[in-house]
Amino acid sequence: MAAANLPPSRQRGERFGGAGAARRRPGFRGAAGGSSPGSGQVGAGRKTRVCCWYRSRAWRLQSSYDPVTAQFSKQSGKLSSTMASRLVRKVNSKEGEPPCKERRAILLSPVGKIEISGCEKGLHEIKLPKTSVLPSRAESSAACEVCEGAEEMTEPLTQCAAWLRAYFCQPARMTSLPVPAFHHPLLQRESFTSQVLWTLLRDVKFGEAVSYKQLAALAGNSRAARAVGGAMRSNPMAIVIPCHRVICSSGQTGNYGAGSPMKEWLLSHEKLQKEKSA
Repeated sequence: MAAANLPPSRQRGERFGGAGAARRRPGFRGAAGGSSPGSGQVGAGRKTRVCCWYRSRAWRLQSSYDPVTAQFSKQSGKLSSTMASRLVRKVNSKEGEPPCKERRAILLSPVGKIEISGCEKGLHEIKLPKTSVLPSRAESSAACEVCEGAEEMTEPLTQCAAWLRAYFCQPARMTSLPVPAFHHPLLQRESFTSQVLWTLLRDVKFGEAVSYKQLAALAGNSRAARAVGGAMRSNPMAIVIPCHRVICSSGQTGNYGAGSPMKEWLLSHEKLQKEKSA
């Protein structure tokens, strides 16, 4: 029977190779007894799988999918906040508003050059250098100053530079400084990822450490330790939102976007400064 004369479900089966595909792909077998090779018949098992594939794919295209929480949301046809933050490099303003005028600055810190970016409304990103050569504890008191872009810094960037300077050089001053405003879609929309990041910022203080499982429980879902790991990878505000303080339950430091040596250095720096102030 020609494919054009088949009903739609059968046409879909022919599109994916008909009986020939069933022979090539052993996972797609027909119903009990099957169909003879070359007969052009599509088994009930294969038709079911093809239809399920179509339905699941259509559902994904019509829904928004958060790869961190592995949950679908049918309430919106747009990408989830996590997916948007990964696909859209620049931060866009709301509809009807002019786009952000992004400014950038570079700080020369004890761990290398830190790039900060943002607009008048808040920070867009804090990017740490990836390096395996870090200063010793004795050198960690080095200054943290803006070396590029100082003349065009917005208020949030100025606050961020002051906050990072205090973090590296005078941790005791951090409590008296405001945390700069954030202007990033991942932190502006409701999702489990943003909930984890805000919880981390609020509850895990300087010199402390928490496991992925403990942070998941603090965020309201103790079984979501793996999703917490995904949230840490998506964090756009390194150090200010302290994802370096999230470690494995075994006590190992775990992975870090800027490299494990950077994570170990930051944890050691905080531990040393906390001991000095005790």
